[in-house]
Amino acid sequence: MAVSSEYQGKSIGRIIIEKILEGLPNCNCILYASPGKETFYEKFNFRKMKTGMALFNNPDKMKDKGFVQ
Repeated sequence: MAVSSEYQGKSIGRIIIEKILEGLPNCNCILYASPGKETFYEKFNFRKMKTGMALFNNPDKMKDKGFVQ
């Protein structure tokens, strides 16, 4: 999910996440967040994982954006 920057801060993302989680009451949910947006998801009790791997078509671009090391 992504909320356009012009609409961020208007509770749209919060409403979407709450509705998704309400519809999946007993499921494990895994997501990846844009770098710097992790604290938004922490408000919903998402926690950083110790492991995670990614294979991107343009790994240099994703490294520059902060998604991978």
